[in-house]
Amino acid sequence: MYVDILHRASLLYASATLVLGHLAAASAFSATLNRGAFWTAYFYFVVTLMVYAFHGIRRTERTMFTQRNLVTGPGGALLVVGELGSTLLLLVGAALGEGRAP
Repeated sequence: MYVDILHRASLLYASATLVLGHLAAASAFSATLNRGAFWTAYFYFVVTLMVYAFHGIRRTERTMFTQRNLVTGPGGALLVVGELGSTLLLLVGAALGEGRAP
C-alpha cells in the first residue's frame, strides 16, 4: 500500500517542486526569503517520501495514523504549516512580483 502511495506522492511532489521553483523566481520578496520558503517545502516533501518508503519497506498494512507518535502528531502539524505556509508565501511573492522584469 505505501509503495503505491510513495509512487504517486513522488510524481505529485516533482510537479510541485517545479511550480514552487517558478514561483520563487517570479517572487518580489528577497532571494533569501524565497530560498528559505522553497527549501522548507522541499524538505517536507523529502521527509514525507522517506516516511512512505519506511512504511513500504516494513510492509505496513494499516494506516500509519493508527498510532499517535511524533510523525503523526506534531510532525503532521509541522508538515501542514511548512508546506502550506511556504507555498502561500511564494504565491503572494509571485503575485506582488507580477509585471516585474525577469
